[in-house]
Amino acid sequence: MKYFDFLEKDYGFSFFKCTVDTGSYKLMFKSNTVGIVLEYEPREFYLFITMCKLLQGEIPPKVVDISPKTVINCFDLDDVVSLSSKGSLVPDYTSLAPDEKITLDDLFKKQAENLRKSAHEILNGDFSLFVELDRVVKGRARKFAIQKWGDKASQFGWSLENSETPQH
Repeated sequence: MKYFDFLEKDYGFSFFKCTVDTGSYKLMFKSNTVGIVLEYEPREFYLFITMCKLLQGEIPPKVVDISPKTVINCFDLDDVVSLSSKGSLVPDYTSLAPDEKITLDDLFKKQAENLRKSAHEILNGDFSLFVELDRVVKGRARKFAIQKWGDKASQFGWSLENSETPQH
């Protein structure tokens, strides 16, 4: 993955694991405090990049069910990019016009650029942006919970009012 060489060269990451599951390929990198997961999903034609605060030197497991009290230690690059420059997001291939195309090489190159530009602080072990990312992810989880459960979402701690404050 030539476009991601900068992780090792500029930030001191080391490659430590590659997995192939049905339909996805993962490459994992670690520094002393940060874990990076590159996951290519051929069915979605997308390269997902997750940045994690290491816990006891390991990448924490993916959080499935998010409540207002959930501690989130991993965030998606697209959320980071959305905070700084939505125009830099890689478009979903299904949203491209018929005359537009994106190659696998273009996809990897663009995501590497987004990681380098938008996540510089995180790559250096500065997790201060995680506070804002937590708010964004929990706001999305709240909307999903209300959509799925209606008034019962309050049983999971979500406020039914227009605020993003959890119920106590």
